[in-house]
Amino acid sequence: RGHLYNTVRLFTPCAQHKQAPGDQVAGTLPSVDLLFNLDCVTAVEHLLKSVLLYTFNN
Repeated sequence: RGHLYNTVRLFTPCAQHKQAPGDQVAGTLPSVDLLFNLDCVTAVEHLLKSVLLYTFNN
């Protein structure tokens, strides 16, 4: 199984964004893409589900 990744795009409010000279494009929002690995989240979710199922069964 390959690694699962998800992308979060964060938009910076224009009032807080400091543009570099020559970086002014009309009508665009500055954004940052963050990639994070979903394998750790999935492992924790499976562990939590196992604990919950064990608790309900006993």
